[in-house]
Amino acid sequence: YYNIAEARIKGLETSAEFVLVPGEWKARLSYTYSSAINETDGQPLPRRPKHKGGVSLTYTGIPKAELEARAIFVGERLDSAFAPGVFNPGYVRIDLRGNYKVTENLQAFLRLENITNQRYEEVLNYGVAGRSVYAGVKVTW
Repeated sequence: YYNIAEARIKGLETSAEFVLVPGEWKARLSYTYSSAINETDGQPLPRRPKHKGGVSLTYTGIPKAELEARAIFVGERLDSAFAPGVFNPGYVRIDLRGNYKVTENLQAFLRLENITNQRYEEVLNYGVAGRSVYAGVKVTW
């Protein structure tokens, strides 16, 4: 394991939500800029992208249901403090989500993640799931 003696992280995070059609359509935007530096050697901290953002469009025009399309944008980032100059490229991942409120305490959901089967790595040489489907129920009381 490698511990960094002193680090500095500065940045800006912002988000906005817009009602496009009341009771039917809304959009969300988010953006994060971060500067994460190892103060000992001046190098960027590994696996911290400078730029990250997202956009989503949600439809709520069907009673008891919500449908959402979401895109996540992650910029290039240094992969490892042990391999200077090795960067993971940026990527875009697109997900679809839906849920339906069956009763006050029971909700069914379906998620389709990485629908374009984008090949990317959060950590160099460790792949992530390709196109994935998740379904289930959520019970609250």
